[in-house]
Amino acid sequence: MEYKPKYSKEEISKLVDWMDSHMDRFPPEIEIDNCSSSMNPRYTYLSLREIVCSRHNLITFSAYVKMVYDMRDAIAKILGEEVED
Repeated sequence: MEYKPKYSKEEISKLVDWMDSHMDRFPPEIEIDNCSSSMNPRYTYLSLREIVCSRHNLITFSAYVKMVYDMRDAIAKILGEEVED
């Protein structure tokens, strides 16, 4: 998913549903993008989940939403799954 200043409730719902349904298969660590990694993706996601769900329509928090999308993409790649935006 490309960065956007605001994300719709439907986009967030789809993202959170995917992340929640795959949480038991998260790898122990991931490279989120060229500059970011997580030594504990489950903890990172759970720490960002409330912000993503409650503030997805505010530009101030859109980078957090993008990070969760990037986490989803990295995890899906590791699991060998395709994801849709």
